[in-house]
Amino acid sequence: MRYAIRVEETRGRTVIVEADCVERAIERVESAIDDEELLLDDIEDFCDRKVELSDIFKGGIVPSEMDVSYYEFYNADVRIEN
Repeated sequence: MRYAIRVEETRGRTVIVEADCVERAIERVESAIDDEELLLDDIEDFCDRKVELSDIFKGGIVPSEMDVSYYEFYNADVRIEN
């Protein structure tokens, strides 16, 4: 049986921004993210992980006749990336 499992990870970081107002502070951070000046890629940025059945397939069960070759496959013994 093939199951579709969804993995979601949350990352977060608090940054201090000088600005005239809260809207401008948010704009500055969003701009830094867009310009790739602020990246949440450090291990310290990790906050949470959720692993559950994917809602793409009923009950998470992937029909055997369905082409899912564009998904990443994981086998306990062999990891195959498509």
